[in-house]
Amino acid sequence: MKRNKFLYALLSSALSFTFAFSLSACFGGGEDTTVETPTDTSQSGDKNQTSVEDGEGWLVKDAQTEYKIVLPQNPHDNEYNAASELGYFFKAATGANFEVVNENAGVKPSGGKYLFVGNTDAGKALGVDVSEKTLTSQGFKIVTEGDDIYLLGGGTFGTVFSAYSLLEKYIDFDVVAADEIVYKESKDLKFLKINATEVPDFEYRVSGNIQTYNDPLIAQRFRYILAYGNGFMTVNGRLYHNAFSYIPPAEYNDPKKEDYHPDWYSGNGTAISNLQVCYTAHGNKTEYEALLNKCLDVLYETVLRNPNIDNVQFSMEDNTYWCSCETCAAEKAKYGTDSAVVIKFCNDLHAKLAEKLAENGIDRKVNLVFFGYLKTTEPPVVKNSDGGYSPIDDSVRCDDGVYVFLGLVYAKYVYPAGDTQNEYYVDLVKRWKAVSSEIYLWTYGTNYRNYYIPYNTFNSMKETYALYSEYDVRYIFEEGQHYATNQHPTGFTYLKDYLLSKIQWDTTADAKALTDKFFEYYFKDASKAMRKYYDELRVLFEMQEQGLLKTSTGKVASIGGGIFEDVKKAELWPQGMLMDWIGYIDEAYAAIEKYATSDPTTYKKLERRIKTESIAPRYLYLTLYLNDSSAETTEMRKAFMKDMQQLGNTEEGQGFDLSGLWTQWGIA
Repeated sequence: MKRNKFLYALLSSALSFTFAFSLSACFGGGEDTTVETPTDTSQSGDKNQTSVEDGEGWLVKDAQTEYKIVLPQNPHDNEYNAASELGYFFKAATGANFEVVNENAGVKPSGGKYLFVGNTDAGKALGVDVSEKTLTSQGFKIVTEGDDIYLLGGGTFGTVFSAYSLLEKYIDFDVVAADEIVYKESKDLKFLKINATEVPDFEYRVSGNIQTYNDPLIAQRFRYILAYGNGFMTVNGRLYHNAFSYIPPAEYNDPKKEDYHPDWYSGNGTAISNLQVCYTAHGNKTEYEALLNKCLDVLYETVLRNPNIDNVQFSMEDNTYWCSCETCAAEKAKYGTDSAVVIKFCNDLHAKLAEKLAENGIDRKVNLVFFGYLKTTEPPVVKNSDGGYSPIDDSVRCDDGVYVFLGLVYAKYVYPAGDTQNEYYVDLVKRWKAVSSEIYLWTYGTNYRNYYIPYNTFNSMKETYALYSEYDVRYIFEEGQHYATNQHPTGFTYLKDYLLSKIQWDTTADAKALTDKFFEYYFKDASKAMRKYYDELRVLFEMQEQGLLKTSTGKVASIGGGIFEDVKKAELWPQGMLMDWIGYIDEAYAAIEKYATSDPTTYKKLERRIKTESIAPRYLYLTLYLNDSSAETTEMRKAFMKDMQQLGNTEEGQGFDLSGLWTQWGIA
């Protein structure tokens, strides 16, 4: 395809200018630093220390090993997972079979060559502090003593993640994508003396993109947990916005039923609605106690069904309505926010749960989490003379084990959290920290108005997560495109997955080096062409955000950066640039053509990856610049529709099916 020479010259100039002042470290926020390398290195920090050096002997020699993987007598499922992953990838890399055994009298340190996994007696005998207080549930230590290796997690997930860290050190293991796991192959692995401690910057990390959202093994390999099944308990099938899962209106707000409790539901003092719970039961103390007890019954049974999950929600329904009964209105007038009644209710419910667990001899701490979202976004705090914040009174301070899940739905994620565009949201986190000792944070990483237009968090994510890690954010969930209707999101979402998995674990990760690695392994022979496209896209992002583009009338064209903004505008996506990018896609296809006959499996995989990234520029070009009904345009539209169907993408934006676009184009 013919290049737009003027635009290309402009772009080259913009590249030089932009990289000079803002992209020298690729993601902004200062110079990137590498935290850990897989060979002979020693590092230290507040939480993380890694020392690796050659030891005596071999872990694997001539594709054979004397080592056995040792599990506790009664291993947890995650300890099984750790052992399984070690055995699988060591065999794939070296050809050696690592036998997996349970710890018994015949398995003793220095009595053979062992790789102890998890909560073994041998590991406990080391006397190493691996408490959750030190490591969190997902941090770990790797220790070698004599010939033996110990993988010690702060919790069972920590043990799993320690297995991947050990593989990194021995075989350069890395998960670039679900279907692109890299490691070096060698029949010989020298034994390494290791003393390593790793603690993630965010204890719970959940991905919001389809690649890692629903598959527990893939999520685990990215060092994520699942929202469902690992992060939070489900309450009668619901994870979020689940208040009515405790007290379904059909069950308790039906006057025809004996168990009728209208005061449990929102209203304005007269009319009752089934839109939210009334967290004060309309001021009726008897009904309030009954509401707590009914919710306790459901909560207690939920906790018993989920012995390995620590978090559960009692969270508002997903709408902007709130109860305005006399009692709720008075509480809002007193505290300036609707969140005060939620905090008080959750404190009371959590206290009842703790009491019931203790009465039944169950030694367990469960975290009860509520949403700071829409009507409950603002916390009940006052500003101190020193600029800090305090709860308005002690009754609205979250008890230990009761925490806010703050949804920053209106933040502008294309800008770092520290940017002036997001001052309110950083301050909001600070204010909530005054009442909730730990923060659970829900962020966003896509444009929900249009899924096929790239959303630039590449420049901002590193600085954003580094800042939020300073505020004791315990749980981080960046919602992306986890919807099953779009199986292959475009806009370099797979790169975003890779970077997020590294940066959420360690906010000092070297983002530029990670980006280089991703392109090398994910696109292989097509990496040069795809990198040109990506780098130019990044420059255009900068121009959009800094107001360096002009409309046809000479006005400045720029973006706001929110997740619902309409950015399908010609002035933001110059035609010549889109044509250039489509040309790079053609170059990428040409670069992999040799695999079509020599290695069809590799060709098919690379073709799908390139096709996925072709969607954004083709979509923009077709919707912004081709409005005619010529045979050529129709052919291009049909080719686009065919590719979308092959990729399994059916939704143009949140709540907008692609069928509308096909009808508009006349190709349905």
